[in-house]
Amino acid sequence: MTTDSGLVRDIYAAALGDRPWQDVIGRSAALMGASGSFLFTTYQRESDGGLCVSHGLPEPVVRQFLTEVSTVDLWYQALLRRHGTLKTGFAWQTDGLVPEQEMRRSRMFADYLVPCDIGRNLGVVLNDGLTPGQPLTALCFYRPVRSDPFSQEQRVPLNEIAPHFIEAMEVRHRLGVAVQNPAALALERLSMPVVVLAVDRQILLSNPAADSLFADARLRLVVQGRLRAQEAALNAALEQAIHACSTYRFDARLSRSVRLWGPVGQGVVARLAPPPPSTPRGSRAAAVAFLFREGRSATDVRSLMRSLYQLSTAELDLVDALCAGLTPETVAQQRAVGVATVRTQLRSIFGKTGARRQSDLMRLVFSIAH
Repeated sequence: MTTDSGLVRDIYAAALGDRPWQDVIGRSAALMGASGSFLFTTYQRESDGGLCVSHGLPEPVVRQFLTEVSTVDLWYQALLRRHGTLKTGFAWQTDGLVPEQEMRRSRMFADYLVPCDIGRNLGVVLNDGLTPGQPLTALCFYRPVRSDPFSQEQRVPLNEIAPHFIEAMEVRHRLGVAVQNPAALALERLSMPVVVLAVDRQILLSNPAADSLFADARLRLVVQGRLRAQEAALNAALEQAIHACSTYRFDARLSRSVRLWGPVGQGVVARLAPPPPSTPRGSRAAAVAFLFREGRSATDVRSLMRSLYQLSTAELDLVDALCAGLTPETVAQQRAVGVATVRTQLRSIFGKTGARRQSDLMRLVFSIAH
Protein backbone atom coordinates (compact mmCIF):
# COMPACT_ATOMS: atom_id res chain seq x y z
CA MET A 1 0.00 0.00 0.00
CA THR A 2 1.41 3.39 -1.05
CA THR A 3 -0.73 5.49 1.31
CA ASP A 4 0.66 6.58 4.65
CA SER A 5 -0.99 4.40 7.32
CA GLY A 6 -1.09 7.46 9.56
CA LEU A 7 -3.45 9.17 7.10
CA VAL A 8 -5.81 6.18 7.20
CA ARG A 9 -5.83 6.33 10.99
CA ASP A 10 -6.55 10.05 10.91
CA ILE A 11 -9.45 9.60 8.47
CA TYR A 12 -11.23 7.56 11.14
CA ALA A 13 -10.07 10.01 13.81
CA ALA A 14 -11.78 12.80 11.84
CA ALA A 15 -15.00 10.76 11.74
CA LEU A 16 -14.85 10.53 15.53
CA GLY A 17 -14.24 14.26 15.82
CA ASP A 18 -10.72 13.85 17.14
CA ARG A 19 -9.03 15.43 14.10
CA PRO A 20 -10.18 18.14 11.65
CA TRP A 21 -11.40 17.05 8.23
CA GLN A 22 -9.48 19.90 6.61
CA ASP A 23 -6.15 18.42 7.71
CA VAL A 24 -7.14 15.01 6.33
CA ILE A 25 -8.27 16.22 2.90
CA GLY A 26 -5.24 18.53 2.66
CA ARG A 27 -2.87 15.61 3.17
CA SER A 28 -4.94 13.53 0.75
CA ALA A 29 -4.63 16.28 -1.88
CA ALA A 30 -0.85 16.17 -1.52
CA LEU A 31 -0.92 12.44 -2.33
CA MET A 32 -2.83 13.16 -5.55
CA GLY A 33 -0.67 16.14 -6.50
CA ALA A 34 -3.76 18.34 -6.29
CA SER A 35 -3.86 22.09 -5.66
CA GLY A 36 -7.18 21.93 -3.84
CA SER A 37 -9.75 19.52 -2.44
CA PHE A 38 -13.36 19.61 -1.31
CA LEU A 39 -15.31 17.21 0.93
CA PHE A 40 -19.02 18.02 0.95
CA THR A 41 -22.55 16.71 1.42
CA THR A 42 -25.33 17.83 -0.91
CA TYR A 43 -28.82 18.77 0.31
CA GLN A 44 -27.82 18.70 3.98
CA ARG A 45 -26.82 21.81 5.88
CA GLU A 46 -23.92 21.78 8.31
CA SER A 47 -26.39 22.51 11.12
CA ASP A 48 -28.03 19.16 10.29
CA GLY A 49 -24.73 17.29 10.27
CA GLY A 50 -23.60 18.05 6.73
CA LEU A 51 -20.02 18.65 5.64
CA CYS A 52 -18.49 21.57 3.73
CA VAL A 53 -14.72 21.32 4.06
CA SER A 54 -12.30 22.73 1.48
CA HIS A 55 -8.53 22.92 1.09
CA GLY A 56 -6.81 25.47 -1.12
CA LEU A 57 -10.10 26.99 -2.34
CA PRO A 58 -11.83 30.33 -1.54
CA GLU A 59 -14.38 29.48 1.16
CA PRO A 60 -17.12 31.92 0.07
CA VAL A 61 -17.02 30.49 -3.46
CA VAL A 62 -17.33 26.85 -2.40
CA ARG A 63 -20.18 27.67 -0.02
CA GLN A 64 -22.05 29.47 -2.80
CA PHE A 65 -21.40 26.50 -5.09
CA LEU A 66 -23.21 24.18 -2.69
CA THR A 67 -26.39 26.25 -2.98
CA GLU A 68 -26.77 25.35 -6.66
CA VAL A 69 -24.49 22.39 -7.29
CA SER A 70 -27.23 20.19 -8.77
CA THR A 71 -28.02 22.68 -11.55
CA VAL A 72 -24.69 24.38 -12.23
CA ASP A 73 -22.20 21.47 -12.07
CA LEU A 74 -21.72 20.41 -15.72
CA TRP A 75 -19.26 17.67 -14.75
CA TYR A 76 -21.81 16.04 -12.46
CA GLN A 77 -24.54 16.27 -15.09
CA ALA A 78 -22.26 14.71 -17.72
CA LEU A 79 -21.32 11.88 -15.36
CA LEU A 80 -25.02 11.16 -14.75
CA ARG A 81 -25.73 11.08 -18.50
CA ARG A 82 -22.81 8.75 -19.14
CA HIS A 83 -23.09 6.41 -16.15
CA GLY A 84 -26.58 6.80 -14.70
CA THR A 85 -26.76 6.61 -10.90
CA LEU A 86 -23.34 7.24 -9.34
CA LYS A 87 -23.06 4.54 -6.72
CA THR A 88 -21.01 4.74 -3.53
CA GLY A 89 -17.37 4.16 -4.46
CA PHE A 90 -17.75 5.52 -8.01
CA ALA A 91 -14.56 7.39 -9.03
CA TRP A 92 -14.20 9.81 -11.92
CA GLN A 93 -11.77 12.01 -13.80
CA THR A 94 -13.16 14.95 -15.76
CA ASP A 95 -10.59 15.21 -18.58
CA GLY A 96 -12.58 15.15 -21.84
CA LEU A 97 -15.90 14.76 -20.01
CA VAL A 98 -17.38 18.08 -21.25
CA PRO A 99 -16.28 19.80 -24.51
CA GLU A 100 -14.01 22.72 -23.70
CA GLN A 101 -16.08 25.26 -25.63
CA GLU A 102 -19.24 24.24 -23.80
CA MET A 103 -17.47 24.48 -20.46
CA ARG A 104 -16.01 27.91 -21.19
CA ARG A 105 -19.46 29.26 -22.09
CA SER A 106 -20.98 27.98 -18.85
CA ARG A 107 -21.70 29.86 -15.64
CA MET A 108 -19.89 27.09 -13.79
CA PHE A 109 -16.68 28.13 -15.58
CA ALA A 110 -17.14 31.87 -14.98
CA ASP A 111 -18.48 31.78 -11.43
CA TYR A 112 -16.60 28.84 -9.94
CA LEU A 113 -13.75 27.36 -11.99
CA VAL A 114 -12.03 30.64 -12.83
CA PRO A 115 -12.22 32.13 -9.29
CA CYS A 116 -10.87 28.87 -7.84
CA ASP A 117 -8.38 28.26 -10.70
CA ILE A 118 -9.84 24.80 -11.35
CA GLY A 119 -9.44 22.98 -14.64
CA ARG A 120 -9.36 19.31 -13.64
CA ASN A 121 -11.34 17.25 -11.18
CA LEU A 122 -10.57 13.81 -9.75
CA GLY A 123 -13.15 12.51 -7.29
CA VAL A 124 -15.08 9.72 -5.62
CA VAL A 125 -18.64 9.29 -4.30
CA LEU A 126 -18.44 8.53 -0.57
CA ASN A 127 -22.19 8.00 -0.27
CA ASP A 128 -24.67 7.99 -3.14
CA GLY A 129 -27.51 9.47 -1.08
CA LEU A 130 -29.65 6.36 -1.52
CA THR A 131 -28.88 5.11 1.97
CA PRO A 132 -31.65 6.37 4.28
CA GLY A 133 -30.46 9.13 6.56
CA GLN A 134 -27.21 9.75 4.70
CA PRO A 135 -26.89 12.47 2.04
CA LEU A 136 -24.95 12.41 -1.21
CA THR A 137 -21.32 12.91 -0.18
CA ALA A 138 -18.39 13.55 -2.52
CA LEU A 139 -14.64 14.03 -2.19
CA CYS A 140 -13.03 16.02 -5.04
CA PHE A 141 -9.44 16.92 -5.88
CA TYR A 142 -8.62 19.79 -8.25
CA ARG A 143 -5.83 21.08 -10.47
CA PRO A 144 -5.48 24.40 -12.34
CA VAL A 145 -6.56 24.84 -15.97
CA ARG A 146 -3.07 24.59 -17.49
CA SER A 147 -1.86 21.72 -15.30
CA ASP A 148 -1.13 18.16 -16.42
CA PRO A 149 -3.94 15.60 -16.13
CA PHE A 150 -4.04 13.34 -13.10
CA SER A 151 -1.95 10.31 -13.99
CA GLN A 152 -2.85 6.68 -13.43
CA GLU A 153 -0.18 6.52 -10.71
CA GLN A 154 -1.80 9.44 -8.93
CA ARG A 155 -5.18 7.67 -8.99
CA VAL A 156 -3.72 4.74 -7.03
CA PRO A 157 -3.74 6.61 -3.68
CA LEU A 158 -7.36 7.62 -4.27
CA ASN A 159 -8.32 3.98 -4.82
CA GLU A 160 -6.58 3.12 -1.55
CA ILE A 161 -8.03 5.83 0.68
CA ALA A 162 -11.57 5.93 -0.79
CA PRO A 163 -12.81 2.78 1.06
CA HIS A 164 -11.59 4.29 4.33
CA PHE A 165 -13.38 7.59 3.66
CA ILE A 166 -16.56 5.65 2.79
CA GLU A 167 -16.38 3.67 6.03
CA ALA A 168 -15.57 6.84 7.98
CA MET A 169 -18.75 8.48 6.62
CA GLU A 170 -20.75 5.50 7.93
CA VAL A 171 -19.03 5.74 11.32
CA ARG A 172 -19.69 9.48 11.42
CA HIS A 173 -23.37 8.98 10.60
CA ARG A 174 -23.94 6.28 13.21
CA LEU A 175 -22.03 8.23 15.84
CA GLY A 176 -23.96 11.40 15.05
CA VAL A 177 -27.26 9.57 15.43
CA ALA A 178 -26.21 8.15 18.79
CA VAL A 179 -24.95 11.50 20.10
CA GLN A 180 -28.09 13.36 19.08
CA ASN A 181 -30.29 11.20 21.20
CA PRO A 182 -30.38 7.87 23.03
CA ALA A 183 -33.77 7.01 21.52
CA ALA A 184 -31.91 6.53 18.22
CA LEU A 185 -29.89 3.77 19.83
CA ALA A 186 -33.16 2.10 20.77
CA LEU A 187 -34.19 2.17 17.11
CA GLU A 188 -30.89 0.53 16.20
CA ARG A 189 -31.60 -2.37 18.56
CA LEU A 190 -35.16 -3.06 17.40
CA SER A 191 -35.45 -6.28 15.42
CA MET A 192 -38.33 -4.97 13.30
CA PRO A 193 -37.75 -2.39 10.52
CA VAL A 194 -38.31 1.17 11.80
CA VAL A 195 -37.79 4.54 10.09
CA VAL A 196 -38.20 8.16 11.17
CA LEU A 197 -39.92 10.29 8.52
CA ALA A 198 -40.25 13.97 7.66
CA VAL A 199 -43.60 15.28 6.40
CA ASP A 200 -42.54 14.75 2.76
CA ARG A 201 -41.73 11.05 3.37
CA GLN A 202 -37.99 11.83 3.56
CA ILE A 203 -36.25 9.16 5.64
CA LEU A 204 -34.32 10.90 8.42
CA LEU A 205 -33.24 7.73 10.20
CA SER A 206 -33.53 4.00 9.60
CA ASN A 207 -32.43 1.06 11.71
CA PRO A 208 -30.44 -1.92 10.35
CA ALA A 209 -33.58 -4.03 9.99
CA ALA A 210 -35.12 -1.35 7.74
CA ASP A 211 -31.90 -1.05 5.73
CA SER A 212 -32.03 -4.81 5.15
CA LEU A 213 -35.64 -4.57 3.95
CA PHE A 214 -34.78 -1.69 1.62
CA ALA A 215 -31.95 -3.74 0.10
CA ASP A 216 -34.55 -6.01 -1.53
CA ALA A 217 -34.48 -4.63 -5.08
CA ARG A 218 -37.91 -6.11 -5.86
CA LEU A 219 -39.63 -3.76 -3.43
CA ARG A 220 -38.23 -0.33 -4.39
CA LEU A 221 -39.49 1.11 -1.13
CA VAL A 222 -37.05 4.03 -1.21
CA VAL A 223 -36.68 6.50 -4.09
CA GLN A 224 -34.42 9.54 -3.72
CA GLY A 225 -34.30 9.05 0.02
CA ARG A 226 -38.09 8.97 0.45
CA LEU A 227 -40.30 6.12 1.59
CA ARG A 228 -42.41 5.09 -1.39
CA ALA A 229 -45.63 3.19 -1.95
CA GLN A 230 -46.48 1.44 -5.22
CA GLU A 231 -49.28 3.83 -6.11
CA ALA A 232 -49.54 7.62 -6.10
CA ALA A 233 -52.77 7.47 -4.09
CA LEU A 234 -51.02 5.44 -1.40
CA ASN A 235 -48.15 7.93 -1.28
CA ALA A 236 -50.75 10.66 -0.68
CA ALA A 237 -52.32 8.55 2.08
CA LEU A 238 -48.89 8.02 3.59
CA GLU A 239 -48.23 11.78 3.69
CA GLN A 240 -51.67 12.37 5.26
CA ALA A 241 -50.90 9.84 7.98
CA ILE A 242 -47.48 11.38 8.61
CA HIS A 243 -49.05 14.82 8.99
CA ALA A 244 -51.62 13.43 11.42
CA CYS A 245 -48.84 11.92 13.53
CA SER A 246 -46.89 15.19 13.52
CA THR A 247 -49.86 17.10 14.96
CA TYR A 248 -51.65 14.40 16.99
CA ARG A 249 -54.77 15.44 15.06
CA PHE A 250 -56.09 12.02 14.19
CA ASP A 251 -59.20 11.72 12.09
CA ALA A 252 -61.10 8.55 12.90
CA ARG A 253 -61.56 7.98 9.16
CA LEU A 254 -57.82 8.20 8.47
CA SER A 255 -55.84 4.98 8.55
CA ARG A 256 -52.37 5.12 10.03
CA SER A 257 -51.47 1.80 8.41
CA VAL A 258 -50.59 2.21 4.73
CA ARG A 259 -49.81 -0.59 2.29
CA LEU A 260 -46.53 0.14 0.53
CA TRP A 261 -46.15 -2.92 -1.64
CA GLY A 262 -47.79 -6.21 -2.54
CA PRO A 263 -51.25 -7.79 -2.41
CA VAL A 264 -53.48 -7.86 0.66
CA GLY A 265 -52.22 -10.37 3.20
CA GLN A 266 -48.77 -10.67 1.62
CA GLY A 267 -47.45 -7.14 1.26
CA VAL A 268 -45.34 -4.67 3.21
CA VAL A 269 -47.29 -2.25 5.40
CA ALA A 270 -46.15 0.92 7.19
CA ARG A 271 -47.78 1.53 10.56
CA LEU A 272 -47.24 5.11 11.71
CA ALA A 273 -46.99 6.71 15.14
CA PRO A 274 -45.90 10.12 16.47
CA PRO A 275 -42.13 10.37 17.02
CA PRO A 276 -40.52 10.69 20.44
CA PRO A 277 -39.83 14.37 21.25
CA SER A 278 -36.09 13.59 21.32
CA THR A 279 -35.99 11.90 17.91
CA PRO A 280 -32.94 13.01 15.86
CA ARG A 281 -33.54 16.26 13.94
CA GLY A 282 -36.66 16.70 16.01
CA SER A 283 -37.73 19.84 14.13
CA ARG A 284 -38.20 17.74 10.98
CA ALA A 285 -39.23 14.38 12.43
CA ALA A 286 -42.97 13.98 11.85
CA ALA A 287 -43.62 10.27 12.34
CA VAL A 288 -42.12 6.90 13.16
CA ALA A 289 -43.05 4.14 10.73
CA PHE A 290 -42.93 0.46 11.70
CA LEU A 291 -42.60 -1.66 8.57
CA PHE A 292 -43.80 -5.22 8.58
CA ARG A 293 -44.71 -8.01 6.21
CA GLU A 294 -48.26 -9.19 6.64
CA GLY A 295 -48.69 -12.65 8.04
CA ARG A 296 -45.82 -12.27 10.47
CA SER A 297 -46.16 -12.22 14.26
CA ALA A 298 -48.05 -9.33 15.84
CA THR A 299 -46.31 -6.20 17.05
CA ASP A 300 -45.16 -6.24 20.69
CA VAL A 301 -46.54 -2.81 21.60
CA ARG A 302 -45.10 -2.83 25.11
CA SER A 303 -41.57 -3.55 23.89
CA LEU A 304 -41.81 -0.85 21.21
CA MET A 305 -43.08 1.71 23.71
CA ARG A 306 -40.21 0.86 26.04
CA SER A 307 -37.59 1.07 23.28
CA LEU A 308 -38.85 4.18 21.49
CA TYR A 309 -39.98 6.31 24.40
CA GLN A 310 -37.76 4.98 27.20
CA LEU A 311 -40.76 4.26 29.44
CA SER A 312 -40.12 2.49 32.73
CA THR A 313 -41.94 -0.71 33.71
CA ALA A 314 -44.20 1.26 36.07
CA GLU A 315 -45.00 3.78 33.32
CA LEU A 316 -45.81 0.96 30.90
CA ASP A 317 -48.09 -0.58 33.51
CA LEU A 318 -49.90 2.75 33.82
CA VAL A 319 -50.28 2.98 30.03
CA ASP A 320 -51.71 -0.57 29.99
CA ALA A 321 -54.18 0.34 32.74
CA LEU A 322 -55.35 3.49 30.98
CA CYS A 323 -55.76 1.58 27.70
CA ALA A 324 -57.89 -0.94 29.60
CA GLY A 325 -60.26 1.88 30.51
CA LEU A 326 -59.12 2.62 34.08
CA THR A 327 -58.95 6.20 35.31
CA PRO A 328 -55.95 7.67 37.17
CA GLU A 329 -58.09 7.65 40.32
CA THR A 330 -58.81 3.91 39.96
CA VAL A 331 -55.14 3.15 39.29
CA ALA A 332 -54.15 5.10 42.40
CA GLN A 333 -56.67 3.16 44.45
CA GLN A 334 -55.43 -0.19 43.15
CA ARG A 335 -51.81 0.72 43.85
CA ALA A 336 -52.59 2.24 47.23
CA VAL A 337 -50.90 5.51 46.31
CA GLY A 338 -52.11 9.07 46.02
CA VAL A 339 -53.73 10.32 42.80
CA ALA A 340 -51.03 13.00 42.66
CA THR A 341 -48.38 10.26 42.37
CA VAL A 342 -50.16 8.68 39.40
CA ARG A 343 -50.65 12.06 37.73
CA THR A 344 -46.94 12.86 38.20
CA GLN A 345 -46.11 9.57 36.51
CA LEU A 346 -48.56 10.40 33.72
CA ARG A 347 -46.89 13.77 33.16
CA SER A 348 -43.56 11.94 32.84
CA ILE A 349 -45.09 9.71 30.17
CA PHE A 350 -46.40 12.79 28.35
CA GLY A 351 -42.93 14.30 28.39
CA LYS A 352 -41.32 11.17 26.96
CA THR A 353 -43.91 10.52 24.25
CA GLY A 354 -44.80 14.06 23.23
CA ALA A 355 -48.47 13.52 24.12
CA ARG A 356 -50.18 16.59 25.54
CA ARG A 357 -53.17 14.86 27.09
CA GLN A 358 -54.46 11.37 27.88
CA SER A 359 -56.40 11.16 24.62
CA ASP A 360 -53.15 11.81 22.70
CA LEU A 361 -51.51 8.96 24.57
CA MET A 362 -54.35 6.59 23.70
CA ARG A 363 -54.07 7.54 20.03
CA LEU A 364 -50.34 6.93 20.14
CA VAL A 365 -50.78 3.42 21.54
CA PHE A 366 -53.56 2.72 19.05
CA SER A 367 -51.45 3.86 16.11
CA ILE A 368 -48.67 1.44 17.11
CA ALA A 369 -50.98 -1.46 17.85
CA HIS A 370 -53.35 -1.11 14.91
